[in-house]
Amino acid sequence: MAYWVYVNWVAEQQAMIHRATCGFCQDGKGCHANPLGERNGKWHGRFTTLQAAEAAAQATERPVYRCRSCLRTLDALEETPMDFPWGEPFCIESLYDRWDTAPSTAGIYVIGCGRPLNRVGRLDPAGIIYVGKSRCLRDRLWTYWYVQHEASGILWENLQLAEALFGKPVRAVTDVVLLIGQSIARVSTPIPPHDLDVAERAVLYAYTLRFGEPPPLNAALPGRWMTAPTAEKLRWAEQGLDPKWLAVVK
Repeated sequence: MAYWVYVNWVAEQQAMIHRATCGFCQDGKGCHANPLGERNGKWHGRFTTLQAAEAAAQATERPVYRCRSCLRTLDALEETPMDFPWGEPFCIESLYDRWDTAPSTAGIYVIGCGRPLNRVGRLDPAGIIYVGKSRCLRDRLWTYWYVQHEASGILWENLQLAEALFGKPVRAVTDVVLLIGQSIARVSTPIPPHDLDVAERAVLYAYTLRFGEPPPLNAALPGRWMTAPTAEKLRWAEQGLDPKWLAVVK
């Protein structure tokens, strides 16, 4: 299978990846005659793997997208191997002192409340309360800490829920911010932006298989997470849920 990247630097200012057989691509010729030549954009290729096409697209330093017509679903051989690294855990409040070195790349983040939580299936010793994805982990964790995130906002609006999750008295919203700052985060990064949905689905699915329900602040398991990931992806996801990493910050 072959792929092309169309870089548009006038209108969308993006890099779009297509299969060579896509009607919009037609093996790098495009779907219609272009009297402007390369004034508005250019086809790059031919690439023999999707990963090579994505690397070329990323090198353009423009937003990268996959064609929703030809690459909405991937064949097994096209999918990126799920071997992204999981980092050491850290307290969210440490972002204040380590902002410059905190991960600013795309990835998955797992947040634990620092104490075991009873779940439907069994006890979660790591107390995982939320799993999310972001194109900039540092910014997302900061917004989560300062309750500008829909998940942590639930705690701001419901002090009783915050008290139940953290197991400590919560008298005011300032207590919520303090407890969120003391939460433990673990991230997997860098992950190509196109693989964020697949990676997030794998971690949420692995958590749900293990504990019988999604993490408390993920509220509901949307339909796009219901399809079972491959065994390889689940093995990778299990690493991020390992309680030995999230129960204690070294």
